[in-house]
Amino acid sequence: RPPLRSDAYVEWLDDVCGALGVTSASLVAISLGASLALEYAVKRPSRVASLSLMSPAGIGRRKQLFMIKAGVMLLLGRTGIRKAFSSAGGKTSVPPALAQYITLIFENFRPRREAPPIRSDAAWPKNA
Repeated sequence: RPPLRSDAYVEWLDDVCGALGVTSASLVAISLGASLALEYAVKRPSRVASLSLMSPAGIGRRKQLFMIKAGVMLLLGRTGIRKAFSSAGGKTSVPPALAQYITLIFENFRPRREAPPIRSDAAWPKNA
């Protein structure tokens, strides 16, 4: 896994799009993937037609205590995953299909220990 603070993911997506002959694409992503998609859009705006992002990592303040609690909950299998996801959503109602999708993701991936970079307000590109 390349470091999150590198351009490796931007370059990888350039390579994939180039190999497929894609000059512009709509990106749909969640969590860390949403953060990487957003980074790609910032660095390659002409290659991104639109973004649909859910809970992009690195946007807003980090809740360290929640991350520790969620990490413990994730060790408890499906029940823990559902509790962690429910806690993250707060009072927001989550459609069952999305909850099932998130559960499937957390059952089958290795979480990163590296915190995603947080972009300051000043680092966002300004509209011309």
